[in-house]
Amino acid sequence: ENHQMLIDGKSIQAGQIALLTRSRREARAARQALAERRIASVFLTQDSVLLEQTAADLILLLQGIITPLQERHLLSAMSCQLIQSSMLQIQGYREDQHQQTSIMLEFQQYQAIWKQQGIAAMIHELIRQRQLAEIWLGEPEGERQLTNLRHLAEILQLQALESDGMQPLLNWFIKARHAELDRPADNRQLRLESDENLVKIVTMHGAKGLEYDIVVVPIGSFSSQTRQNSNYPALFHQEDEQGRIQVCAELGQNDAHRKAAIQESREEDMRLLYVALTRAKSRCLIGLP
Repeated sequence: ENHQMLIDGKSIQAGQIALLTRSRREARAARQALAERRIASVFLTQDSVLLEQTAADLILLLQGIITPLQERHLLSAMSCQLIQSSMLQIQGYREDQHQQTSIMLEFQQYQAIWKQQGIAAMIHELIRQRQLAEIWLGEPEGERQLTNLRHLAEILQLQALESDGMQPLLNWFIKARHAELDRPADNRQLRLESDENLVKIVTMHGAKGLEYDIVVVPIGSFSSQTRQNSNYPALFHQEDEQGRIQVCAELGQNDAHRKAAIQESREEDMRLLYVALTRAKSRCLIGLP
């Protein structure tokens, strides 16, 4: 009892502790390890983000991208909060055929990226092209909304492996959100209250913009060894002749490209570690090999 940790003179409760992991695989392993020690935990994942307004807006946006030639879908997409269009701009889209054609072509471009590179790449391109990160980060809840959108992109990218095409993927997304919304409010509240009393497991990406009394980072070091293996594509960024930054994949043995990929990976690891370490309000514990 003399060694009991206190915060503001009170005993620490399980719900004040968050365990941050690099990936979902690590999160599942952490939850299993805690369960073996009879420590109850909850992995905060897609259920919570599906309830966010970001998910509802993304559904409208994706439908507009799938069917950009349908004016109703296109205008609904432009009206959602994600796009940040003003009422004056929306009225302009309705009345000005030139503006509507311009938006239609933009959405067709997103559709092409979705088909060729996947939904996550398309969402990241939309964020970049419309400068949504710069806009949102100037708002009180902007960082959280940006995190929600990136989290949803990750969920949809994984589900795309099991969905045959864009519309089936969107249909799955709609059903998944409705299933969460249709859960009785009392049940949701009980689940949320119950979750508050459990150790929380969150990915480092998902923890952006959040704070916890105590943060535990079970794996405080990252390894890029697998990315050095020539059997894996080496992803890196490179500037083209027009000054545009492009994502490139080295499939061969180009040492310069593979070193660039490893360096970028290490930099991303450090950014994520910084996010994890700065989520703690009172104490941060790091596991080292």
